Amino acid sequence: MTDLYRNEADPVTTGFTFDMSVIEKALKNIHSRKIPTKVAIDGDLFSEVRKVMSSAIDTGVQAPDIQSGFARELKQNADVFSAFKVHRMGRDMASRMLDENGNLKPFSQFKKDTADIVDHHVNRWLRTEYDTAVRRAHKASEMRQFIEEADVFPNIKWLPSTAIHPRESHIPFYLRIWPVDHPFWDEHKPGDEWGCQCDWEATDEPPTDNSDLEVEEVKPSPGLAGNPAKTGQIFSDDHPYFPAECSGCPFNTSPLKIITNQKKDCYKCKQILRAISEAVFKATPKQLEASKKMVAEFKESIPKGQMKVVKIEDKIIDELHLSRQVVKGWCSHPFKFVLERNKAIINLQKLFEKATYYGWAEDETVLINGAMKPKHPDTRYWLYYKVVINGEEAYICIKRLYDGRYVPYCLDDQRSWHDTAPKVKQELPPES
Repeated sequence: MTDLYRNEADPVTTGFTFDMSVIEKALKNIHSRKIPTKVAIDGDLFSEVRKVMSSAIDTGVQAPDIQSGFARELKQNADVFSAFKVHRMGRDMASRMLDENGNLKPFSQFKKDTADIVDHHVNRWLRTEYDTAVRRAHKASEMRQFIEEADVFPNIKWLPSTAIHPRESHIPFYLRIWPVDHPFWDEHKPGDEWGCQCDWEATDEPPTDNSDLEVEEVKPSPGLAGNPAKTGQIFSDDHPYFPAECSGCPFNTSPLKIITNQKKDCYKCKQILRAISEAVFKATPKQLEASKKMVAEFKESIPKGQMKVVKIEDKIIDELHLSRQVVKGWCSHPFKFVLERNKAIINLQKLFEKATYYGWAEDETVLINGAMKPKHPDTRYWLYYKVVINGEEAYICIKRLYDGRYVPYCLDDQRSWHDTAPKVKQELPPES
């Protein structure tokens, strides 16, 4: 990491703060083995890193984007980066717990021996990551503005670096111009190397002849690939904190992970989202175990192959139907507040007492054997209800089957809802 960040530019701000008392608590949790660092992260340490990254994005994005869904997407994806960072930090700390004889060190010695790790992860690396996040968020906002104003300024010019000793890799791009929507900008942009101080500007000047450039030879630094304005990701998942493949992911607890050919997509992975939820939102292992037991007992109370009917008071739905599979699916869906999600499926009447109807959506179609077919053949349409859980908006997702029954599907937090919202029609459903 030190080598990767070696050429980082001067800090963009002095507003970086970190509560070092969190480090003390994390060290104690690791030393006492309360945190299984191979597969889990310390919740308070994650929350502190998450706060820093969120602050960086707030500093970097431009005014129109500050309260937008785009800023939320940047932050939600930064949560995933933060989780992998904290996992790496925890593993590095845990590696110093034992002495040369394999015995557990006294805590005072363990704390002393991890001082250099803390210095690297917080005082050096996190500072670099914070400053880079500010710059990347700002560039993402600028790119979104370039796209919006493309009818006036249809092109983008690459401006030379302001560094005293500019790197050679970007010099061929200086003063070159490409259209705003050119694929070049998907993989190349100022700031796609650590410490890059190049810039860009929108222009109505015509594109330059760039046929002499071998752009494929210029690769972004690990962790800085892609265009954040389009991906919603400040850091790409080829950063060294991320696993090279799913089988090597610390959060992948599937017993089949060695033999599956799962395509890596860390920012949408249910395993990492579940790890974040369980670590951060104050669900202790004892609480989680009790919650899982409660769900299991509720599921077992439903006869196999049958549906449990739950009466609710709503202008559209008068009863919901639950099977064992429905309960399992609901509790497998990633949701920010794990305990509340599990309680909700057991007491749907209480959940709907504070919910308001939001809208409906048609079922998606997917390509199957060369033809477009419904993604859920049994589903006529979907219903969505807005509800506030722990002070944050969430959405209840209900399947309306062709046979007329209504079946609970999941709770969506803001991360999941970001993808769903554009498909929802804010009106009454058919035949209501």
